[in-house]
Amino acid sequence: MTSSRASTYDLVPAVPPLWGRFAPTFYFPAIPVRLGPEWSQVVYARIDVGLPISQMDTSLSHHLMTTGFASYGATRAANVTVLRADHSPWLMVGTVPFEVVQHFGEHRSHPVTLGFESFLAYLRITFNFPKRSFTITAPQRLILPLRSESQVPMPDSVLEAERLIAAGSYSSGVASLLTGLMEALPSSSFGVSSSSASYLSSIVASSTGDPALGDLATRIADLRNRAVHGGEGEQPSEAEARTALKATKKVINALRRSA
Repeated sequence: MTSSRASTYDLVPAVPPLWGRFAPTFYFPAIPVRLGPEWSQVVYARIDVGLPISQMDTSLSHHLMTTGFASYGATRAANVTVLRADHSPWLMVGTVPFEVVQHFGEHRSHPVTLGFESFLAYLRITFNFPKRSFTITAPQRLILPLRSESQVPMPDSVLEAERLIAAGSYSSGVASLLTGLMEALPSSSFGVSSSSASYLSSIVASSTGDPALGDLATRIADLRNRAVHGGEGEQPSEAEARTALKATKKVINALRRSA
């Protein structure tokens, strides 16, 4: 069984430049994608219908498994999976060529721009400007099977955390991760303080029967407290935020399946 051939996304408001803060807001299309294996990070990629070949910023090069991505002007290839707005896998586009460039300004928050060659050439895009949305329609051959029931959907706070981390807002993303973890706790534990790492750990460990998951919850809570209450030099790094994201998903999966 496969999912729908069409998926709808919201248009993204552009960040106005400092010199144009009174300029009218404009919107552009961007979609969540994964480059490489299913455990790869989610990246919000801009869509540019006038771009002949897709582009990737050099800032993304060290996240990928392919060597040589940092070369300016070089063309490399990566497997692209398109996600729906809720981050569930939708399309397996396959190998897409990328030109490695250096983005500036508002483009830096979206280090991937998808162009015509091997990507937009396969799709139909319809814009609904009054609703500030757009719909992508894809051929059946690109559509992935529906997610099995054994795969646990993530809380909205975790999806938001993934978006924040992908955009470089690591402290905000980590804080949102713990909110998502709290939402996944058993109803009997409502009212637990998000800053009580030891109590959170005991609830996770007793609910899942796995003390190691309780330890993971402690680390997530400690990192959140550092992100919220720590000084400038104590903010979470990118690596710490991405590790916390994976750990949060692992704990939530275990909590949901043991409920």
